[in-house]
Amino acid sequence: MIRTLSGTLTSKRDQSVVVEIGGVGFKVMVAKNVITKLPAIGEAVKLFTYLHVREEILALFGFLNENELALFEQLNTISGIGPKSALGIMGIASVDQIAAAINEGKTELLTRVSGIGKKTAERVVLELRGKVAMLGSGAYVAQM
Repeated sequence: MIRTLSGTLTSKRDQSVVVEIGGVGFKVMVAKNVITKLPAIGEAVKLFTYLHVREEILALFGFLNENELALFEQLNTISGIGPKSALGIMGIASVDQIAAAINEGKTELLTRVSGIGKKTAERVVLELRGKVAMLGSGAYVAQM
């Protein structure tokens, strides 16, 4: 599995970037809010990644830190939530805000994502409530 990518940011699109490492460009899908936090094109970047493997597709999903990656991986464990839906959730708020909404049982934040209805949002809360926590510093921690 590819855990991190460190290289030169060569392209930014709506929901993807290209990171060049040793002459090879890796297309990485990212949440919309990640795009705004990345350095300028031509500068060094490090992304924490999740490699999604399907029969006909290999797709990399990138995050700014391990907390974002951990929450994304937890969201992917829920029936009805795939990588694209999980990325959509990651793009609507910070990790701490998403974790707080899940722990408080607030589905309204999750239903703002296209393709996430009330039942799916309730399933996310039911399955992840108590499995995500925030420390006093505001840092997200996955509880297994």
